[in-house]
Amino acid sequence: MPKAKSNRHNLTALAVVLSLLTMAQSVTMSHATAIPPVQRSTSTVVSFDNEVRVLDRFVDDWANVFKQQVVLNKKGAITSGEFDAFKSSSERLKNRCSEFQTAIRDFVQKLKDADRWNGLDDELLAKTNNQRLRSSFSDTGGPKRLLAEASSNFCGGAASEITGPIESLRRKLSAQVRDLSFDQGMVRVSYAPEPPMFQKGFRCLGSIIRVYGRMVIGDKNYEQSQAFKNWDCFCFDECSSGAAATE
Repeated sequence: MPKAKSNRHNLTALAVVLSLLTMAQSVTMSHATAIPPVQRSTSTVVSFDNEVRVLDRFVDDWANVFKQQVVLNKKGAITSGEFDAFKSSSERLKNRCSEFQTAIRDFVQKLKDADRWNGLDDELLAKTNNQRLRSSFSDTGGPKRLLAEASSNFCGGAASEITGPIESLRRKLSAQVRDLSFDQGMVRVSYAPEPPMFQKGFRCLGSIIRVYGRMVIGDKNYEQSQAFKNWDCFCFDECSSGAAATE
């Protein structure tokens, strides 16, 4: 009898344990059903501030170099010190062009990361009522095309445009030296000043890209910004006193 009683106690204890295990499993399954799995967000917050800062600085500096060029072209005579200062500024700007092109490349990649690249042309077109700016979209093949090409090919052409005026001013300075030697019996060689280089080119494209940067970051006052003044100057020869950034 004691052995039978002991077996009954063991069976009872086992039943209790099994019951507790069943309840615990039920609670666990209930929680798993009640709590939905964590949904990971696929959206990416992208900042363009660094790239836009590089675009701003480079185009502002180009505007200042261009302003120097225009002033020296208009002068009847220039000094060697003025020429050297202009040459130095131009070469420093040319050497930094790679930073500008890299910023464009990073800018394009971030637009793709933010899933804004495919619809960029329509996005920027919708942000402006300025007819001249809207026309520039079609003239350059649209923001996407301009940015894509400039991200790999900008500096090849821009470098010669930046430093090209150096040779023109060098000839002007050389002509002055020959003129000074005229009184010593040497033959005068006349110098015909070349007109300021107002033709559209890479500086125009660079200024357009800068405006695009301002539009992408949501600058609602971009049409009153320095970027827009540079664009007016570099693309349409409308160079007000504010077209060059303050040094």
